[in-house]
Amino acid sequence: MERPEVTRTTCYNTRVGERARVKVLRMAAEGEAVAKAAGSDRVIFVPYAVPGDELTVELGAPKKNFAQGRI
Repeated sequence: MERPEVTRTTCYNTRVGERARVKVLRMAAEGEAVAKAAGSDRVIFVPYAVPGDELTVELGAPKKNFAQGRI
């Protein structure tokens, strides 16, 4: 599987409102899509997305292992 290009926003020191290019991998139990940015192990939960989508999302408040994204 190809990963999206690496950008500055894929690091763990992201801030609210930054944008990241992500690839949606699968659906979570809560109905949100599970996505990851290239070069990052952090999961980004994105509502209204489906597996296979490649999106630019706006990041919400980051947590230790995940962040919320908004299309």
